[in-house]
Amino acid sequence: MTLTIHLLLGLGIFLFGMHQLEKGLARLGDERIKQLIARLTRHPVQSVLAGTLITAILQSSSMVSLIVLAFASAGMIPLFNAVGVILGANLGTTMTGWIVATLGFKLDLEGIALPLFGLSALVWVFIDRRPKIHATAQVFLGFGLLLFGLVQMKEAVEELPKLLSDDLMSQLNAPMFLLLGLVMTAIIRSSSAMMMIALSALDSGLIDLSSAAALVIGADIGTTSTTALGALKGSAISRQLAMSHVVYNVVVDVVAFLLMLPLLPQALAWLGVTDQLYGLVLFHSSFNLLGLFLFVPFLKQYARWLEGFFQDKRSTPTRYLHAVETRVLQAANTALLKELEWLLWRALSLNLRNLKIDPQSLQLTPAQQTQLQDCFAAEMSFEQRYRDNKRIEGAIHQFIGKLQFQPVSEVQVRFLNHLTTAAREAIYSTKALKDVREDLLRVRHAERREQNPEFDYLGTLTRQYELFCELLTQAHKEDYIQRRLNWMREANKQLHQRLHQSILEHSRNHEVPDDELATLLNANREIWHSGLNMIEAFVALHKCRVVFAELV
Repeated sequence: MTLTIHLLLGLGIFLFGMHQLEKGLARLGDERIKQLIARLTRHPVQSVLAGTLITAILQSSSMVSLIVLAFASAGMIPLFNAVGVILGANLGTTMTGWIVATLGFKLDLEGIALPLFGLSALVWVFIDRRPKIHATAQVFLGFGLLLFGLVQMKEAVEELPKLLSDDLMSQLNAPMFLLLGLVMTAIIRSSSAMMMIALSALDSGLIDLSSAAALVIGADIGTTSTTALGALKGSAISRQLAMSHVVYNVVVDVVAFLLMLPLLPQALAWLGVTDQLYGLVLFHSSFNLLGLFLFVPFLKQYARWLEGFFQDKRSTPTRYLHAVETRVLQAANTALLKELEWLLWRALSLNLRNLKIDPQSLQLTPAQQTQLQDCFAAEMSFEQRYRDNKRIEGAIHQFIGKLQFQPVSEVQVRFLNHLTTAAREAIYSTKALKDVREDLLRVRHAERREQNPEFDYLGTLTRQYELFCELLTQAHKEDYIQRRLNWMREANKQLHQRLHQSILEHSRNHEVPDDELATLLNANREIWHSGLNMIEAFVALHKCRVVFAELV
C-alpha cells in the first residue's frame, strides 16, 4: 500500500509539474505561438511540420490542438491543414520520452530537482508583478516538479520487482500490456506520464522491452480519450478533428502492434541500439513517423472523408462564433469579422426580398449570387429571417462581452467598436424596411405607379446593392472604397429628395389620393433611412477590416 501511495504521489507531482510547465510556456509566448501556427499552417506539409516542432518545443499537444481547433473553427485554416497539425503534434509529443530517457535515467536528478523548483517557487511567489519573470519562474517550477515527480516514480517502480513474483509477470502477455496502457492513460489523461511509467518499469527490470512497447502502444490509443471526450459537446469541426485523432492513432497503433512490435528486437539489433530505454523511445517515435508517411499523402482525401461526419445541426444561425472560444484571441477576431460579413450578406438578402428585387436581376459574380441564395432556407418566412438576423447580432454582442473579460489592447477595442457599429447599423437597415412592409406592398400595387414612373426607386437601389455585394467580396484600395461609399450616400440622398418632390407634386395635382399620400411619404422616408444605415454599416466594416489588419 505504501508503495502504491508513493507511486501515486510521484505521478501527481509529475502531472502538476507538466501543467505548470505548459502554463508558463503559454504565458511566455502565447500570442507569438498563435501567430506562428497561423503562418505555418497554410499548406498540409507545413501544417504537419508545425505541429511536430511546436509540440516538441512546448511539450503540450493539448495547447497546440486547442489553438489549431480555434483557427479551424474560425475559418482561418481549412480542415485538412488542421488535421495535419494534429497528426504532427502526435509525433512532437514523443520528444518527452527522449528527454526523460536522456536526463531522467542518465543523471542523478534528486540533487537538481529540489533546488530547481525551490528557487523558482520563491521567484514565482515574490516577483509576481513582472509578468515575463513570473512566467519564466513558472516554467522552471514546473520543470523542477516534473523531475522530482519522476524521481519518486522511479523509486517506487524499482521496488515493485521485489513484491511481484516472476510467475505473475509471465502471465501478462502483449495484448494485456496494451490494454493496461490504454486504460491507465485514459484515467490519468497523459501519455507522457504513461511513457515515464513504462521507462521506469523497463529500467527497473520489472518488464521487458516488448512489454514496455505494448504499454506505450496502448498509451498512444488511450491519449485520444481526452480529445474525444472534450469534443462530445463541441462544434462539428471539433468532433471531426477529434475523430481524425482517434482514427489515426488506432490505425497506426494496430500497425505498430501487429507488424512492428514482433520485429522490434531484430530492428534494434540491426540498428545497433543496445540501450533498452532508447530502444523504447525510438520505437515510439518510429511508429508515429510511419503514421505520417501513411496519412500525409492522402491528407485532403482524409479530411473530405471526415467532413461527412458530425454535420452541425444546431439551431443557432451563427456560422462561425458558436465553434470558437475566446481564449485564442486571433481566432476569435477572425470569427467575429467573418460572422459580421455573414450578417451583412443576410441583411442584404433580407432587404432585397422586402424590396422585391430579384437577386438574379443584379449584375453579380456567380460567387456573390451563391452567397445571397445561401443566406436562408427557401421555406423560411420573412419574420423568421429577421429574427435569425437579430439572434446573430445578439450572439456577436455576447461574444464580444466574453472577449472583454480578457486584457485587450487599444487597437482591439477599436476593432470591437467598429464591429459592433456595423452589426447594429445592418440590423437598423433591415428594421427600417420591415416597419414599412405593408406600405411598400401598397406602393407596388398602387394604380398610379404605372402612370408615374418617377415613383420607381428600384433602379437606383439595384445599383447600390450591386456595390454592397462588391465591397463585401472584393478587396479594393482605400480611395476606391471611399468613392463608392460617397457615391452611394449622394445617390441615396437624391433618390429620397426626388421621390419626396414627386409625391408632393402629384398630391397637389390630386393625382395621389389623400389616404395614399402618408403611405408614400412614410415608405420613402424609411427607404432613405434603410439606405443610410446600410451605408454606415459598410463604413464601419471597412474600418473594422483596416484595424483587423493591424491586429494580425
